[in-house]
Amino acid sequence: MSAELDIVSVDEALLRFLVAARKTEPSSSSTTRRLILDTSIRLFAEEGYVASSMRMIANACGIRAPSIYEHFANKRELLFAAMTDVLGDFQAFIVEVVDADLEPGEQLHRLVGRHAAWQLRFPARAGAWDSLAASHTVERHLLPEEVTEFTRQRRLYLDVVTSLTAAAFPSPQPHIRARAVLSLCDQIMSWSGPSVPSDEPRLLDHVWVLARAILTSALAADVTSPRAK
Repeated sequence: MSAELDIVSVDEALLRFLVAARKTEPSSSSTTRRLILDTSIRLFAEEGYVASSMRMIANACGIRAPSIYEHFANKRELLFAAMTDVLGDFQAFIVEVVDADLEPGEQLHRLVGRHAAWQLRFPARAGAWDSLAASHTVERHLLPEEVTEFTRQRRLYLDVVTSLTAAAFPSPQPHIRARAVLSLCDQIMSWSGPSVPSDEPRLLDHVWVLARAILTSALAADVTSPRAK
């Protein structure tokens, strides 16, 4: 079966994502637990998961090391909780602009802007997630079933963007276009330069101009054409 035939409908993709987002919505937690989660995700990204000991995390939190074990049994459990927390935040942020009544092009426009806004407004959390994902920390240190769950969650969001891309810009290889647009959003901090909150509208407009260039280009068709080989 070709990749293009393996695209779910927009309605189905949105429904799956919305259901998953509700399940992973960050739960309320104690002040100490919240501090441990925020500190650990930062240290895992900056120092690396292996190098970040529970004692180091405790010191950065200003608490005694045994206090961490009142909330998390071990470092692997802490990693899973921290990554789940960031994922839940991201999904909840994205869900705010999901509207099943919108045309695919307008919905995609909103999602692209929202995704880029997440990177701009929450650079520490977004950067930590991207860093840990790029280093394959999840795959190396979590249990197989936990890795499977993260992979499933990320695929649900990709499916939404892919289905909207296929519906709004019906050209070859929507999967490639969707991934390219998401990469554009993820890397906005690396190419936008220093920004202030007032710059956000201008940057989001710029992101959409670049995204449209990707979505309407002949790149995806060229990637798989015999001439490209």
